[in-house]
Amino acid sequence: MVKLFPALTKAVASGQISHAWLLTGNTGILTEQAMSLAQALLCTDLQVSGEACGNCTACRQVMAGNSADLQVISPEGQSVKISQTRRLKHYAALESYSGSRQVILILEAHTMQVAAANSLLKILEEPPHNVYFILTAPVGDSLLPTILSRCTWVRLPQTLEADAVIEDNAEYAKKARELVAKLNGDASSLLLFSQSFKDDKKGGLSVRAAVRLFLQELLGIFRDMAVLGMVSEGEKLLKQKITPVCNGGTALKAALEIENSQSLLEQNINITLLLDVLFLRLQDLVKKQV
Repeated sequence: MVKLFPALTKAVASGQISHAWLLTGNTGILTEQAMSLAQALLCTDLQVSGEACGNCTACRQVMAGNSADLQVISPEGQSVKISQTRRLKHYAALESYSGSRQVILILEAHTMQVAAANSLLKILEEPPHNVYFILTAPVGDSLLPTILSRCTWVRLPQTLEADAVIEDNAEYAKKARELVAKLNGDASSLLLFSQSFKDDKKGGLSVRAAVRLFLQELLGIFRDMAVLGMVSEGEKLLKQKITPVCNGGTALKAALEIENSQSLLEQNINITLLLDVLFLRLQDLVKKQV
């Protein structure tokens, strides 16, 4: 197995391990890094550095390709089929052979058919205990935003001299919160905000993909506000997550506006114009709420 990039070993060593990883970047090293990460997650004698020991039974089984706790999925023909992702649900429900972790590795996840991706999404939404997913794809833009939003995204560098960059969509969650805070301000700040989305050439993420993630996070905020306005149970917990800017009914209307914008985004509409209209409509809803 090849050595993991320092950013990955640090994450594994810290013990703060995501239940789902997405590795993107240089196709020449994606599979190698994915397999090394899987080995580190299964290793029973993990090094202090976060590297797999290479000597324990789990490590030897991974290297030999016969680990019962590692399930590797790759495209059948041109794509990963729904029959493959459906089988994962059964596998994920099984007890680990070693009594510890299980790892599911999906190579070339960008080839998943929509039905297959939706099937996987259901598992990622409620991940089984001690089951970890690793997906690989050339760029983050190539996966459904709902899949991407549930993964810790690791951007592998183009050269061995650089280190991997780990993202967890915190950037887009932050931008969504910033937008909500601006809704009680003036319209000019909203129009400037819509121009802040740009292509991320380093990470391989287009402006359209970035806006998809942003809208997903924004929708989550207004759905939380709607719940907060309608139920008393869990109210304190929700208030710790968000600062409501509108009542529940208005939040539902705002969520519908965002869902409509998500649909329009896939119709090759001008993105800045789309965001301008959405932001102004959200501001109007918030300021005129009854």
